[in-house]
Amino acid sequence: NSGIGLATAGALLSQGCLVRITGRDPATMDNALASLTPWSDAVTGQCFDINDRVRSQEFLDAIRNEWGTMDLLVNCA
Repeated sequence: NSGIGLATAGALLSQGCLVRITGRDPATMDNALASLTPWSDAVTGQCFDINDRVRSQEFLDAIRNEWGTMDLLVNCA
């Protein structure tokens, strides 16, 4: 939710994609979402540690339930 990942999210949003960003730090997430305000209807964020397999699966399940499919997954660490 910063750097290359945030830039990638912005680029995808500018092309009309729905985007969900993740990160571990709530303050960084808030800043990232604030910087993506022009696309606030197409972007959401969720804080969790990607190493937590249960939370990661819940994240993927939520995407499938809300959007039906996921076309692209970008992991920037």
